[in-house]
Amino acid sequence: MKRRILVLLCSMCLLALVGCGKTAQEAPAPTTEEPSQEIPVVETTDTAGLTFEELGKLGFSFSSGAGGWSTDLFIHPDGSFEGTYHDSDMGDTGDDYPNGTMYLCSFVGSFAPLEKVDDTTYKTHVQEMKYEKNVGEEEIIDDMKYIYSDAYGMEGDGDFYFYLPGTTVSKLGDDVISWIFYLWYDDPSFPDLNYDEVTLPCVVLANVNEGYGFTSSDYSEMVDENITSDLADGSYSSNFTTDGTYMKTLKNIEFYDNAIVVEADFDIIDENTYEYVGEIEYGTYTIAIDENTKFVSGGGEAEPEQMTKDEFKEYISNLMDSGLGFGLTIKDGVATQVGIWS
Repeated sequence: MKRRILVLLCSMCLLALVGCGKTAQEAPAPTTEEPSQEIPVVETTDTAGLTFEELGKLGFSFSSGAGGWSTDLFIHPDGSFEGTYHDSDMGDTGDDYPNGTMYLCSFVGSFAPLEKVDDTTYKTHVQEMKYEKNVGEEEIIDDMKYIYSDAYGMEGDGDFYFYLPGTTVSKLGDDVISWIFYLWYDDPSFPDLNYDEVTLPCVVLANVNEGYGFTSSDYSEMVDENITSDLADGSYSSNFTTDGTYMKTLKNIEFYDNAIVVEADFDIIDENTYEYVGEIEYGTYTIAIDENTKFVSGGGEAEPEQMTKDEFKEYISNLMDSGLGFGLTIKDGVATQVGIWS
């Protein structure tokens, strides 16, 4: 199950970085205690070089490019962080959980001060990390089993390296590269790339001892009040699946304050006749939303159930690769309705 595409919008800007941070100290192993509000705050005294404030403009994701799971990490300006992990197995069912099994966790923690290694590399380590639920705890909610697990990708007590855009890819090592190679899917030379001649297009966070790599996306642009949708006004449909053999596919969806970003291809649907009138090729599309956007779930003749954006986000996290339908209606450049349909 541990394969999923989460090809994100990479931050293309090179950060003008000089200077160095404080020396990191040895980190204790992550715990499974209840989260506390007492996560240590990093004393960031640097006035030059990479800062946690700059990293806080990015979202980091650990995935593999095949669908179904991810660990998502967000860093705060004081060096603290928060994140989630989820993986689903809809085929693992029982009498009490016919809707399948979900592995997940929410976690908080803090990084040690950044230490400069060279002009494009900074290192740190996890000072402390705590989970919302005890690892191994299980419960059944709405006919689905939830198993609370470790944060995949955050294991171990070794160093984490931030590699900046422009870093020669071979520097990261084969293990880390194996987790981020999807960044070059669109390169004409893929998969026969010479990584000695290729550089990173975005910041990569590497758990070096474990050989894991997180890619980054710049979501700071999503605060732009004037953002408009990449798709024209109209109605669109796709499906929550990674297998596009017989249907349109939606492989990932990210939520922001005033936009959603989807990786999908779409059928274009006539709003009056509900007939197919065209299609949109597979790609990553930004769809503007606002306070009037409705998030709904429905099926058959029943009245669609309306929910908040956060409720909708949590709801669909259980349904990726389920084959259920996904629909959008856009008017005046903004989504009026975002829905999932059975």
